[in-house]
Amino acid sequence: MTNQKGLTLIEIAVVLVILTILGTIFVRNLSRFHASSSVENDCKMIHAFLQQMRMEAFSKKVSLNIVISNNGTRLCETVQGKCIDLNNRFSASGNFTITDRGIFSNGNIHLSEATTDNPTYSCVVLSTTRVRLGEWNGSSCIAK
Repeated sequence: MTNQKGLTLIEIAVVLVILTILGTIFVRNLSRFHASSSVENDCKMIHAFLQQMRMEAFSKKVSLNIVISNNGTRLCETVQGKCIDLNNRFSASGNFTITDRGIFSNGNIHLSEATTDNPTYSCVVLSTTRVRLGEWNGSSCIAK
């Protein structure tokens, strides 16, 4: 009898099954991370856009109107025509106004589609003098 070294077909099959299971778990978690980071990135873009529009309204002494258009994937300022495109669909509690003194009308902009991921930020809250990122709980935006 010779002493052969190597792997049997069963050992190779077991290793392949384990690698397949680990690969499936990795891909699922990676896709969840990508979806979650896409929502968070959109919220941060909305936040930055609103802050920029507030600064322009205050410095140029003009009132600005903010609306969501293009089926929820575009946020626009209607007086100067500036817009940002979003990767996800968002809804709002109405159209927003920024006065020439930089004061917002109250409300929120939130993710309109339910998501199983739990992104850190899924909405933006507008209060009289602040814009804050928050988490949408299905009925209101809780600022963080």
